[in-house]
Amino acid sequence: MKKQMSKIGVIALMVLFSSCATQKGYMLSSTHPGKNNFIVIKNNVHGIAKASSVFGFGRLSKGALINEAKAQLIESNHLECNQSLVNLNINWKMVYAHPFLITNRCTVTADIVEYSQNQSILSMVSPGK
Repeated sequence: MKKQMSKIGVIALMVLFSSCATQKGYMLSSTHPGKNNFIVIKNNVHGIAKASSVFGFGRLSKGALINEAKAQLIESNHLECNQSLVNLNINWKMVYAHPFLITNRCTVTADIVEYSQNQSILSMVSPGK
């Protein structure tokens, strides 16, 4: 009887302290430069926002996390005149440690391009530098 109770106790602790994670992402429709009048300034710039909830309290909405991550991306990569964000991606990672803790992490990534009217400048500078 004691061995059975200790096995049940061990299984209960394993279930209680187990966790899992899911990841998903999607690409937003963004303007793709149609003409060869741009150069890529930076690739894969990102902003990250996290929110955790304990017993269901303290969670932010998905929209708020996206806005916070995008604001961090723009704050850390100031856009100059004629520059734009393209190829925006939103990735989510959710970690569940039931029933105590749920953590959401939103990562927004993008590329920064600069548009130019002067074709001679563009022929001298290779994209991605």
